[in-house]
Amino acid sequence: MLDITQKHKMTLEVIESLTNNIRSIENEMIDIDQKHLLIQTTPLLLDKSLIQIEELIFEEFDVASISPVYKSIDYPRQGIYPIASNNQFLLVHREPYLCLVDRHVKILKQIAWNHGQIVDMCWSAALSKFFLITLNQIYIVDAANSTVERVDTTQKLRWLSCTCSDSSLFLSTNENGSSICEFNLLNSLQAAKRWDPPDTCSEDERIHDMICNKGTLFLLIENSTTGRIRAELRSSARLDRLWAVQLDINYQGKVFSCCLLNYDQWLIADGNTSRLFQLTMDGKVKSVNHYSPAPYCATLFGTDLLAISTIQGVTMHRV
Repeated sequence: MLDITQKHKMTLEVIESLTNNIRSIENEMIDIDQKHLLIQTTPLLLDKSLIQIEELIFEEFDVASISPVYKSIDYPRQGIYPIASNNQFLLVHREPYLCLVDRHVKILKQIAWNHGQIVDMCWSAALSKFFLITLNQIYIVDAANSTVERVDTTQKLRWLSCTCSDSSLFLSTNENGSSICEFNLLNSLQAAKRWDPPDTCSEDERIHDMICNKGTLFLLIENSTTGRIRAELRSSARLDRLWAVQLDINYQGKVFSCCLLNYDQWLIADGNTSRLFQLTMDGKVKSVNHYSPAPYCATLFGTDLLAISTIQGVTMHRV
């Protein structure tokens, strides 16, 4: 009987202790709710003279007022050599090497080249490699690893120009009635499509150069009957013609080529008449300028340098 009384007493003591603790917590919560914090602030004063907002003004390039030569690099032996850029480096053929050149015209790397005359070259952003074509062969140049690899294809054709989209390599054939062949960059360069005349050009015409940009192909076409040159913009998916413009160029057997400028404009380097032609995105001739020595190839190097290949070497201009 005594044990039961003691247990009952202990239980009451525990309950009373818990009750007191709960009341204490309640009082503390009420005290917190009734307290007020005094916060004093002062305004943040900014010196407006320390804040400068400058408007960026981009002057559109005009070939009629091309800037003086910024940098140049000579060829060891005079000749007609194509050039290509991946926006960070310029690939130049300085016999007997392929040279990777930076924006200060410093040769960073030399790769031995003994595969014959290069007729065209282009950069593939999808593969991070350069494509080079000779008359009958296609080569891949991995500048990072200094390697040159020949591409084996089932189509044994004579090539004249090349260009890359994000997923395809396009090549035109060196013949009257040029064809355009498309190879899949993302599937081991498997042949995808081939377009023949009259879808590409007429039987007496030849595609001398082409550049891919935003789902389009810019073509430079020579008519062997008239000797006249025209530029066309086509869809790269179906070769639908978007526009065409006849150029004041008489073909005399010398090289002429094209490159993409800022604002989706186009530059044509004409070695026949020693002139540079600038076309707007909708196919209008914006300006023409004489260039000496005769320009044969050109490429935009980054967004602010234009590299032009002549018989003597490569010159660079700020744009």
